[in-house]
Formats: sequence, structure tokens, C-alpha cells
Amino acid sequence: MKPGPRMEQTPEGAQRPAAVGSYEVGVAGPEAAPVPSGSEAPDRLWGACTMLRRAVVGRRVVSWLTALATAGLAACSPGAEAPAAPVEETAPAYAFTNVNVVSMTSDRVDPDQNVVVANGRITAVGPAASVAIPPGARVIEGSGKYLAPGLADMHAHPMTTADLDAYLATGVTLIRAMWGEPAVLELREGVASGAIAGPRIFTGGRIVDGEPVIHYGSDIVLDAAGAMDVVTRHKAAGYDFIKVYSNLSVEAFDAIAEAAKANDIPFAGHIPDAVAADHAFRSGMQAAEHLIGIGPATLADGAEYHTRFDPAFPQYAARIGSGEISLDAVYDEAKLDELADLARETGIWTVPTLTTIRGTAMSPEEASAFSARDAARYVDYTVMSFWQMSAAFRAAWTPDTYRGAQLQLEEDLRQLKAFHDAGARILAGTDAPNPWAFVGFGMVDELELYVEAGLSTYAALQTATTAAAEFMNEAGESGIVARGARADLVLLDGDPLADIAAYRDIDGVMAAGTWFDRAALDERLAAITAASERKAAVFRDAPAWPVEGSESVFVSAEFVLERGEGRAGAERIASVPMQDARRRFSDSFSVPTGRCATRAWKPARGASSGRSPRNA
Repeated sequence: MKPGPRMEQTPEGAQRPAAVGSYEVGVAGPEAAPVPSGSEAPDRLWGACTMLRRAVVGRRVVSWLTALATAGLAACSPGAEAPAAPVEETAPAYAFTNVNVVSMTSDRVDPDQNVVVANGRITAVGPAASVAIPPGARVIEGSGKYLAPGLADMHAHPMTTADLDAYLATGVTLIRAMWGEPAVLELREGVASGAIAGPRIFTGGRIVDGEPVIHYGSDIVLDAAGAMDVVTRHKAAGYDFIKVYSNLSVEAFDAIAEAAKANDIPFAGHIPDAVAADHAFRSGMQAAEHLIGIGPATLADGAEYHTRFDPAFPQYAARIGSGEISLDAVYDEAKLDELADLARETGIWTVPTLTTIRGTAMSPEEASAFSARDAARYVDYTVMSFWQMSAAFRAAWTPDTYRGAQLQLEEDLRQLKAFHDAGARILAGTDAPNPWAFVGFGMVDELELYVEAGLSTYAALQTATTAAAEFMNEAGESGIVARGARADLVLLDGDPLADIAAYRDIDGVMAAGTWFDRAALDERLAAITAASERKAAVFRDAPAWPVEGSESVFVSAEFVLERGEGRAGAERIASVPMQDARRRFSDSFSVPTGRCATRAWKPARGASSGRSPRNA
């Protein structure tokens, strides 16, 4: 075994290895192959591992997403991956014939239409008897099928081309990336140039937070000077907006608003804990995520309230579930209506991400059902490992706790309906791949929750089509099936205006005028499954976790980062309750070829709170 790498102190006081040509920590087996010279992967991988340990010890499972964002994007940059599966050749023109058109310019279906596409735009739409098929056009017969706009997931975390494949295969043709890195910019440019197949990407930069930062790798802003520095750097790097986060002070938040205005770049994200919702709405903030801030702003006078991120939430939810606390007495409907009106007046967009909110309180039975869904076959092994780990954080929840959390979700649905009824602007977003928010597949889940909240199917679909176009300043040019619009289209077997689930039965997808038939989409999904199985194989023969001095492994997870066909790193982590009431954790880490082994137990810092993860 080689000695561990030279260590250096981070600003947080934690040790990490300095970047070296060969990197190995706690590895048994063959010597680790050297990392390519000049690569930042070792440093980023250590950052990932640090956050993953904190996730297990501190019960903040969302840190795995940060780890993948900071490390995975470096190790899995698009330039290092194998080319995506070949697609069918682009024809000079396409003609969808005899198809039912869901234009999204109204809530009706136009039957028996021909739709002609050339150079990435729709050039003609009309009755089949009157719209001619251009010579040489490739004909796609649409009898009995429905041609609808591609969907937009306006809160996403794409990391690799595999994510783009999953979006493409599920009819998502536009995504808003909520944690940007240089590799995401590469993905964005690759899609824009046609070098990479996938949805268009609109991306923010790294999260901008206060102290203490919630996610490793965030930029920190404490004052006006820091705000101007961060905003200027993010814009210069090419990001489309500034992503603000939960621990910003009021002073820092306002400074970012001013710096963003001065630099002509929008800012969006979490309403910080210290900032009132009405203040955020009036600040010029472009969009607010996860319904954060609405609860505290709409409380009845004197009502007890705890967010999902509060360590006291499980006990609070149990009291709701038992009937000790009635949510009717917690929230003030008049305040909700007033806030919804303010959202309409200021024009701020609301991105609910209800699929992820539901995932923070999913019962074991619900999690088991979701694990059995067909979509689970296309969840990366690393991601599924952490999803399952997140469920362990709720091991102590009682039926009353789950019932209370479900009632709180129903309150979230009511808040969404109030905003919709007031005319506030709403965008669909999933926050995938947070637990049980499937990449791509989760879009239908999200829209179905909007229908459950009381929106019509047409209104729900608008949040992922025409509303996204308005957000992108493309009203009339995208999100619709009409002459002159972008050719981002989905051919469906059923009518989505009758049932949004029709978007689960896709016959083919057109992105920027390039057609992918069902076989081409299935090929991409199969590649995702194959890559996930390669990662699973890394741990197939790994030794069992030691549980000496304890009763069981409380929670564990495994992750692998790949570079092309090679492995950039692998780690297993676990948290174990000890007899002395403390928690300890063990981990093993290898880069890039060593067999996983187990390190010595170390004391775990942080108490077990049962808190739900913060969404990114």
C-alpha cells in the first residue's frame, strides 16, 4: 500500500490531499494508475469525498449532489466521454403527416394535420389536404398519434451526456441547470453546436451562498464588494444567471441584486432564510425555487412552524399527523392570497419542484414502489445508492410523521394552486436527480402533481412549454407547434391534454430539427443502464462493512466517477451507531484502479437529527 498523499489545510480547516500525479487513499490491491498530468480530478474528488462523509455523518444527503457537481463534472467532462450513440441522418426537411397537433396555442387538438420542418424550424402547419410535402422530405407518418412541444425542466442538475440522453429520451428539449461548472458550459455549447445530442441548456454558475455555506464549492458573498466580484466573474465565465442560496444575509442578497442589475444578468434561486418572501419578490429576483419562503410568509399569528430542513421537523410532522396540530390553524389564507397577488404584480417566477419535495418525505412503501418503476432502470448506480441512503434518514419516522409530512405536501399543492389562480407565473422543474426525482422521467411526475393541485392538464402543460418560452424571451418561437417556431417536438401515442401521462408513451423526439426515433432513444437509454451496471460491478466483491462495537450499519452508499471508459474514482461510505451512543463512519476510496478496501473507523461529528435534505 502506498502512503497517503501530502496533506494541506483547507480554509475550513479540514485536510485534503494536494493534487499529485498519482493519488491513492486507503486502497488495497493494484497500485493506482496515475491521473493525467494537470488534471484537477484528484483535488475535486477529495472535495467530493469530504462532502459525502459529511452527508453521512451530518445526515444531509443533498451533499451527494454537490459532490457529483463539483467532482463528477470534472471527471466526467463531455470532452472526455465516448461519443454519444449515432443518430439518424438529418434530412433536408421532415414532414409529419396526418397527425393530431397539440399546438399549445390553445387547449384544443387539431386533427389530421401535416407539419413540415426545415433547418430546425417549423415551416408549415395545417390540414393534411392543404399542406404539401416538400420534395425529398423525410415523411414521418403520424396517423393516430399526437405531435406536441418538447417539455422544459426548469430546475435540473445535468452532469454528463448520459443525463442529456435521459432528458432527450423522455421528450425534454430544454433544461435550466441550477449548478453550473465549466463542464456544464461545455455541454451547453456542445448541444448548441450540434456536437452533442440533448436538450438546450440555460445554466447558472456555482451556488452563491453566505456563511456557513451549505454546499462544498459554493461561492461566498458577505458584502457589496464580494457580490460585485462574484457576479462579474460568473457573467464573464459565460453563465446565464446567478444562483443565490439559503444562507445569504439580507445585506448580501440585496448587494447581489444590485450587482446583477449593474451587470445585466438575472439572479434566481432560493429565497434565503434571512430574507422575507415579499422582500425577495420586490428585489428583481427572476425566479424562486421550491416554494421556499412562502410558508413563513403566510403563517397565522402565533402559529408554530418548522421547515423540512429544521431538525425539529420530524417531531412537528408527527404532531400534525396525529391531529395535535391542524394546518388550518398554521396558515393564514388571506396572507397566502396577498403573497400570490404580489408574485403576479412583480412578475417573479415560481418553480415548485414538487417531485423533490415529495421525495424528502417518501415512506418506505412509496420508495419501494418508485424503485420498481421502469424509470428506475435508468437511474445511475451512484445516484440510486444515495436515494436509498436518504430513505434511511427517516428510519425513526412513525406513521404519524409520514402522515404529517404528506399533509404538508398537500399544503404545498394548495399554495401552488393559489399562485396559479392569482395569475402568478409558474415554471415546471423537478430538481432531478434529487431523491425520487427521475432525470427526464420525473417531468411527468411533476406535471401530474400540478394537476393534483387543481390545475387543468392544459395549464399544467403550459408551465413546461409556453411559460418556459416566455421565461426565455421566446414567446411564439418555442414551446408551441406553429409556423416559425423551433422544431423541438415529441410524437406521442396518446393525447396529453386528456392525460399528461401520454408523455410517457413517446414514439420519437425532434430536438432542434433532428429526429430521434424510438429505436434511437432506446439505444441511449440502454447505454445509461450499461454504464450504471459497470459502476455496480466495482463494488460487487467489496468486503462487508465492519460493524464491530455496533449493531448495524446505519446508512451507507457507494459512488463511482468515470472518465470515458475508465474509472476516475470510487468510494464507499457508512455511518454506524456505536454502543456509546456516538456515530462513527468508515470509508474506502480508490483512484482509479485499486480494489475498494475499508479504512479504520473514525469518530463521526454532528448529531443525528432526522432532518430532511436541502434541495439544490
